[in-house]
Amino acid sequence: MVKISGDALWQVQAMFKATYVEEQSEDRVLIYQNATGDLALYRPRMSRSVVHVECDVQLTVIKDGQEWDLIADLHSHHIMGGDWSPIDDANERLRGILFGLFSWKEGHDVWLFRRWNGQTYEPVMYNEVVAIG
Repeated sequence: MVKISGDALWQVQAMFKATYVEEQSEDRVLIYQNATGDLALYRPRMSRSVVHVECDVQLTVIKDGQEWDLIADLHSHHIMGGDWSPIDDANERLRGILFGLFSWKEGHDVWLFRRWNGQTYEPVMYNEVVAIG
């Protein structure tokens, strides 16, 4: 499993919090990986509302002649708190992609991660995802 650096995850958290403070809206970040293992954070163009974020997700993108594959789809849930929504359950069906949810509604930062295996969601522990150091 690909590990995401703690610094990268902290950047995502900061973006999510800033978007909520500035726009009172949830946010989304996609993480792509190239053949050499480099990671890139991408904030897709979205239509935002207070309770729902929609965007086009591309599984593979070409940048500077390199192919980058989607490995993680992360979004915020500040308004509703740290749990998966029915909308998440309906939309997060890409096999092999790591899905992450970030919330700080209860006064502390919470990350949840999971994968769709084709039949059900499998929870993924924080220490399986984040590379510390």
